[in-house]
Amino acid sequence: MTTGVRRRAASGCYHVTLRGNGKQIIFEDDGDRRRFLGYLARLPEHDVAIIAWCLMSNHVHLVLEDAGDALSGEMQRLASSYAHYFNKRYGRSGHVFETRFKSQAIEDDAYLLAAVRYVHLNPAVAGMGAPDTYPWSSYRSYIGLDDAGIVPVSVSAVLGLLDGVAGFREFHAQRIPGGDLRFDDPDDVSLDDVVAIARAVVEPFGCASASDAKALPKAERDRCIRALRRHGLSVKDISRLTGVSEPTVYRILRAAE
Repeated sequence: MTTGVRRRAASGCYHVTLRGNGKQIIFEDDGDRRRFLGYLARLPEHDVAIIAWCLMSNHVHLVLEDAGDALSGEMQRLASSYAHYFNKRYGRSGHVFETRFKSQAIEDDAYLLAAVRYVHLNPAVAGMGAPDTYPWSSYRSYIGLDDAGIVPVSVSAVLGLLDGVAGFREFHAQRIPGGDLRFDDPDDVSLDDVVAIARAVVEPFGCASASDAKALPKAERDRCIRALRRHGLSVKDISRLTGVSEPTVYRILRAAE
């Protein structure tokens, strides 16, 4: 996996995203999420502090402080470790993540706060729940509700800037202004809305999840893809969920017309 920080931040802080290859789902269940967090929790051992994190279905948001100039190597280690686990668990091969992580240099306190808020509000924007109830982000660590404590989050800088937990809550309750952050593609937020439908559609084909459809015999795979389309999934969503390329999905659907 080729990685790199595009621009060094004088502050040492970065907003980082890891995205599934082809925007495919990278967490099939909570076991996958816990395994990823186990790898993520090792970053502070290598001088990379975790300021904020959030797991979505096909991508991850992180706000990190790279005190030892170790970010590129540690992101490579994180992605490679999880990819090895993921491929082994699901009998797959090849890239799990896109070939390069994205990073934005954070140069001042205002941008740091904006990045942290953006990361924590991703699930709410996607319709997946309020930040204080969504279990797969660092928001709960900031307000003292994180019982698991698997990821050591460095909360002091942000809470100091916001005068404690009450200020933190108030800041996150504010509407994100138009100039805040625009890191995701607009269609990312709709992916989680179709996962449950897709799983129900593929189950009769002997698949535990839509990503299993790619390994079906060709005729069964094609039937499965056509069933997903009949249930209202777009070609883009079918491709993301199954790992079958969009041109192939189009070809399968056209052949049935």
